[in-house]
Amino acid sequence: MNPEELKERIEKLSPKQKALLAYRFKARHLTLPGSNGQNTERLVAYIIDDGHMTAADFRNHLKERLPEYMVPAAFVQLDEFPKLPNGKIDNRALPAPEESAGLSETDYVAPRNPGEQKLAEIWSEVLNFDPVGIHDNFFEMGGDSILSIRIIAKANKAGMVLKPNALFEYQTIAQLALTVEDRLKKPVQNETITGEIPLLPIQHWFFEEHQHAPHHWNQGLLFKNTGNLTPELLHEAIQRLTLHHDALRLQFVKNAGKWQAYIAEPQKIDAFQKIDLGNVSLPEQEKIIHEKTKVIQSGLILSEGPLFQGIYFDCGKQQPGRFLLFAHHLLVDAVSWGILVEDLHTICNQLQEGNLVTLPRKTTSYKDWSMHLMKMAKESQTADESEFWQQQRQSPALLPCDFETNLPVPEEGCATITFVLDTPTTGKLRSGALAAYNTKLDEFLLAVLTRVIGDWTKATGIGFGLERHGRETMNPGMDLSNTVGWFTAYFPVTLTFNPEAEAGTMLKSIKEQLRRIPRGGLGYGMLRYLCEPNHENVDKQYRPPIIFNYLGSLSPFNAGGLGTGEEVKEGTRHPQSERFHLLEINAFIQDDQLKVRWGYHRQLHLPDTINSLVQAFEKTLLKFIEHCGNPETGGFTPSDFPEAGLNQDDLDNLLGAIDL
Repeated sequence: MNPEELKERIEKLSPKQKALLAYRFKARHLTLPGSNGQNTERLVAYIIDDGHMTAADFRNHLKERLPEYMVPAAFVQLDEFPKLPNGKIDNRALPAPEESAGLSETDYVAPRNPGEQKLAEIWSEVLNFDPVGIHDNFFEMGGDSILSIRIIAKANKAGMVLKPNALFEYQTIAQLALTVEDRLKKPVQNETITGEIPLLPIQHWFFEEHQHAPHHWNQGLLFKNTGNLTPELLHEAIQRLTLHHDALRLQFVKNAGKWQAYIAEPQKIDAFQKIDLGNVSLPEQEKIIHEKTKVIQSGLILSEGPLFQGIYFDCGKQQPGRFLLFAHHLLVDAVSWGILVEDLHTICNQLQEGNLVTLPRKTTSYKDWSMHLMKMAKESQTADESEFWQQQRQSPALLPCDFETNLPVPEEGCATITFVLDTPTTGKLRSGALAAYNTKLDEFLLAVLTRVIGDWTKATGIGFGLERHGRETMNPGMDLSNTVGWFTAYFPVTLTFNPEAEAGTMLKSIKEQLRRIPRGGLGYGMLRYLCEPNHENVDKQYRPPIIFNYLGSLSPFNAGGLGTGEEVKEGTRHPQSERFHLLEINAFIQDDQLKVRWGYHRQLHLPDTINSLVQAFEKTLLKFIEHCGNPETGGFTPSDFPEAGLNQDDLDNLLGAIDL
């Protein structure tokens, strides 16, 4: 688009459209005092207008055309913009909303009815934020896709039926509450499902990668104080849990070289056992619990089960009992654990009080979801993605290794170095830094990682294996928010970049590359594992050198009377299980701090090498955060305006042609 075409397009705009266009590219985030005494980030728009549009006109118009996170919380009308000596707008001199007239500000507004009140309570619990106003934005408060699932699940349990992706469309309680009222409650799915069931793509991936010891790859929680919960009550609670959640009864059989999944009948599963340690001293108890935890996890049989178990350690009358809850990873993911712990708490409370055990309505069953994916694959609904996925292995960097070792390497020998970003800087990252270019936290971190790995390898394309929770169904009739299972979407992507690019250009480029991934990556697994074998959809030999997973905001798994479950870290994986990647990087927010775990293998890299990478990551991360904190930086990318059909150059030219 040349300058003359841009000028012609702008000349055809109405006065209102010109005012709107000028606004859309002149807004900034300010830190404003909230009603709860805490400072919060808010998007503020500054307007010069001759009276054609009011603040209400702007707000209503923008809500119909922009993502909710881009609609300002406040509008400030000015006679003119403050200027720097060079003629550019002086962002630092723009007045704060409370200092200006003509202001229409979104401040704290309390819930107005029982529905909004219940949603506010759920948001407050999940986001650890109080109070929550009905106009507060979910993502500006630290929400992410995984937390959105928890909110949808809790709302559904409270009888407030919401669409699975509702929080991406309606990001405030005021908007969300309206969708609850307008949507009819779906019939409850209470049937107990048994029998043969197709493997999900992530399960195909697991069996392809882990052939030496597929029976031993678990996740678990250890509760250290069972209080007044008796083993008999816990036994009953576990049986009720396995009855309600079909995936907890999964078993796997290998026939003619292929794995098949089955859901066992509830009466054939006893997922509880008690171990008596009452006559053992306290130090010896700790040792036995530690050893038993490892031994029990290594003894699972995929074809017989149970692959989900609750183990009660009776420590005698003088010590509280311990309770181990674990499952093979083939049955659960991170979201599943939140569902299970909350349901276990509910069941235990109901049993203790002598009430009828009633769990929340079921969402889309594990079987229905697997059959849905098979149907999509047979109908070739992802065939148009083949070229995209083939391109994702083009020219990825070869990571330097300190030792010559062939892949796969055994799980034994893995080590981890954890980077922790302090609380104040994490706050800057999650608010102002992300707002500068409208990036998500995983996009921001991947931009930093791509730069760091690129500097290390001297390459311009870095291959990542990305994991996403896979519960964004893309189908309004399906809802996995309260369904237990392993739904992770795994897929490869090669992120390319210009080594000379500055931080802002890097952030925009990586953001756009990630947002071009079709179906959130779900289609890759369908093409690779569910389509006909003779259809060469993707390169089945390629394995990215780096695994990256952003786990969102992690909170403790609190099961009421059981207390808080601590993650079991030892004995969860077989020491000889195969590992095909060189680095495994997991990032998450915990205790208001960004934490990044760098997993590596001692047969491939020295600790000093990984420490150097972690230090480079810290330096680059701080540099990117500092860049985004500069009032002169920031900008939009084409994915912020999908209806416009512009590329980055056209968008930049359009911005440059607008006379503010």
